[in-house]
Amino acid sequence: MPVPYGTGTCVSTAAASHVVVDARAEGSTVVERLTIPLPDPNPLLDRLLRTDCATQRIGQSVSLTFGPWTDAGASGLRGSLLVGRTAAATGTIQVLELDGNVMYALKAPARTPLASVTAAAPSVSVPLTASPARCDAHALAEIKKPFEFLATVTLDGGDKLVTAVPVTDADKKALDTMLRRICKLPPAG
Repeated sequence: MPVPYGTGTCVSTAAASHVVVDARAEGSTVVERLTIPLPDPNPLLDRLLRTDCATQRIGQSVSLTFGPWTDAGASGLRGSLLVGRTAAATGTIQVLELDGNVMYALKAPARTPLASVTAAAPSVSVPLTASPARCDAHALAEIKKPFEFLATVTLDGGDKLVTAVPVTDADKKALDTMLRRICKLPPAG
């Protein structure tokens, strides 16, 4: 049975996860609330919680957004990754990598780190190009997250953390229009 879940709560200690279900026997009007404990430790839930907590820590220290996209003809689109240090940040924040996905290839300067922000230099713009990674119908029909672009970040020299870069409706429209133009697909309907 699929169980919806929300964002994990990042606390140092927490009770083992469980699912609460309101259920009733077929034909009955009596509803019972059932609490079903989940295995603990739970590798899948632990991984989802680590991802949620990394995203939360990154969001408290740095903002990542795409800058405006401009048409680059057959090369795709030109844009930028805008990296801004928040007021709550401490130390140096580095963006080590920015990944494309199955549909969109992102090309940034070949340097490590890709971007670095400090109290003295709190923002930076990294030039990017975006182009179709694939144009085949199978990839277009099957992709579940066409606009998920992951950034690997370190906060003041700590562990590598991964988060998704937010993609606005304007970003989606620009990327989709470019993909359809280059892949010779009909416009979005």
